[in-house]
Amino acid sequence: MDVLSQQVNETNAARERSEIEITRLNEANRDFQRRVNSLKASIPPQNWREQLNQLQSRALELEAENTTLKKSLTPKPQASTARERPTRPAQNPVFQSLAPVGEVIRIRPDGSFAIISYGRKLGAAEGQTLTIRRNQQNIALVNLTQITNDFSIAQILSSTNTGKSLSVPDIQIGDTAHLEL
Repeated sequence: MDVLSQQVNETNAARERSEIEITRLNEANRDFQRRVNSLKASIPPQNWREQLNQLQSRALELEAENTTLKKSLTPKPQASTARERPTRPAQNPVFQSLAPVGEVIRIRPDGSFAIISYGRKLGAAEGQTLTIRRNQQNIALVNLTQITNDFSIAQILSSTNTGKSLSVPDIQIGDTAHLEL
C-alpha cells in the first residue's frame, strides 16, 4: 500500500503543477489577446488599400519634385538648343497641338501610371487626356487622375500605335506630353 500511496501523492503533485501551469498559460493567453486587440485597434480597419495607394502616389510626387530640383541644380550646357521650342504664330492650331505641355519625369515600375511635369499652374485638370510622344511619334495616351501645382499623375491608358495595353518600356522618362485636341 505504501507504493500505491506514493503514486497517489505523486499524481496529486503532478496535477497541482499542471493546474499552476494552466493558470500561467491562461494569463499569458489573455495578455497576448489584449496585445492583439490593441494592435488591431491601432490599424485603421477601412480603406487601408486606398491609403496605401495615396501614400505611394505621394511618394512618387515627392520623387518627381526631387527630380525637378536636381535638374534645376544641374548646370545646363550653353550649346544645347535641340529641345528649345521653335517660335510659330499662336493662331496655328496644328502647331499648338504639337507643343508639349510637360514631360514624363517618373514611371511607376509596374507601368500603371506616370508622373508628368504638368500641374495646375500650367492648366492641368483631372480627366484631361494627353498624348505621350517621342521624336514626333505618338507613343501612348494617358489620363490625368491627380493634380498638384507642378505635377500630374497620369494613368496610362494604351499604346496609340498598337491599341494594346502598355508594357513598362513603352513610355520613357523624357517623353513629352501633349494636350489632345
